[in-house]
Amino acid sequence: MPQKENIPDLEKFIKEIEDTIDSLFTPTKEIEIDPLTNEIKEVQRSREEKPSTKKEDKTDLDEEITLELDEDDSVPLETAPPTMPVIEPTIEDIRLEEEEEEKETSTQFESMVHQFNQLYQSLLTLEWEITKEDLTSAYEILKNIAQKIEDLASEDASFLVHSMLDIMRAVKEDPDHACPNAPKALEKGLEALMAIVKDSHPISHETEELIREAKEYMAFVRLEDKPPKERLSTDSWDDKRVVEEICDVPILEEIKEKPFNQERLQAVLNDLAVCIEKIIPVQEVLSHHKKSQKLYKFLANIRSRLEGAIQVLTDELGLDFPEIRLSHTPPEEVIIGEDTEIEPPKNIFPPFKEIQLVTWQGRTIGLIPEEVCYIGHSRSIGQKISGQESIFNLSSLKKWPWSKIRPMLTGELSRLDESVLEAITLPVIKNPDAKEAPESDTPNLSLALLYKDGKGCALIIEGVPQNLNTDDWQWHDETENSLPWIGYLEKEGKKIPVITVEKIFNE
Repeated sequence: MPQKENIPDLEKFIKEIEDTIDSLFTPTKEIEIDPLTNEIKEVQRSREEKPSTKKEDKTDLDEEITLELDEDDSVPLETAPPTMPVIEPTIEDIRLEEEEEEKETSTQFESMVHQFNQLYQSLLTLEWEITKEDLTSAYEILKNIAQKIEDLASEDASFLVHSMLDIMRAVKEDPDHACPNAPKALEKGLEALMAIVKDSHPISHETEELIREAKEYMAFVRLEDKPPKERLSTDSWDDKRVVEEICDVPILEEIKEKPFNQERLQAVLNDLAVCIEKIIPVQEVLSHHKKSQKLYKFLANIRSRLEGAIQVLTDELGLDFPEIRLSHTPPEEVIIGEDTEIEPPKNIFPPFKEIQLVTWQGRTIGLIPEEVCYIGHSRSIGQKISGQESIFNLSSLKKWPWSKIRPMLTGELSRLDESVLEAITLPVIKNPDAKEAPESDTPNLSLALLYKDGKGCALIIEGVPQNLNTDDWQWHDETENSLPWIGYLEKEGKKIPVITVEKIFNE
């Protein structure tokens, strides 16, 4: 039996398939998301704006034209690209972007914490022994941290990291004469940086205390190119440099423009020449005494400046260079009788360019920087204060049995062998003029070790030492032999005694 009735119309079937395919690429609805309320709304269009979806019927003429074009292939058929709907971001997409940003921020913080841990391990290694490799490694880690710290926009963090870089550079240039408190200052700076990164704005009170303490330690660490002892051993002042400095004084231009009395100026030059004549024999006497080196250089400085001033005046004003009569006879000796009263010298220049101020059992005193070999915390300070021991073993400075003592020291002790240092014991000196005795549980106690010419001692001090320039101070020698200081500085009624190792052992 024939099945012809069940066969569908082939042309109609093909047309339905084409209509279905065309409808797939025709937008039926457009939506948008309100950025304020995140509400999804349907976009309403007018009838004129709606795209035409009705397919026009082709005529027989159109089909003939299409067949002719297909046969000739002379004119290519152009088909319009399908119109794609605009997809707006959803709430879920926004939430995923925020999670990715948080994840990236967390990854950066973890990376910075990892670098902090690496730097901390490097600083612990530097406490045992300062080597060039460890310094370079710690410096590179700190540079990487500095680049990331700039993104925090914190003035305290930027100051701390740049101060730590300066300390690192100073230690790298001269490890043998590095300040003994440099590793401690770096540790304090690292603790403050970690607290700043961990805290959110505003920072906590504990973080502020860490920042303040770190800044105190960094202010104490001196970053000069040369230590004070090396600066004292340099050559005398350069006369040419002194002349150049004096030539920069603008008052010479005013003198040349105004009329002057040549005889009076020549008399002034003669007086300056007399001052030089008085200095020369004293210099010759001091040149034969090793302990008078500082006073000799002080007089040489004055003489160089006087000679430079005379040279400038004679060249610029056309005056005659005065005659300086050199006398090789030493100054007259003063014979002191039994009834002669010796008055202590007053208002003279201090013999030290700089001292370190510390608090020693309630009394502020000055230490000579060349004699200070170590200032820092020790685990046995409490025993020294309680009186259970009157000596200090240098081996107590070790944090671990395999640690070395020498890298922690400066001055003469830093030039001794490790085996010699481990056997050295120093007496713990108490202040005979103490105002109050510190408690053994005081948290800010430190240990100061003084050493010079094979002699040394230990002092229990409070707080962080500070540097003091003595240019504006007056010096007075101490006449009381029972006190351990050689003299005191005075300014505006304030007196600061200065102690030395030699004076302590000569009591």
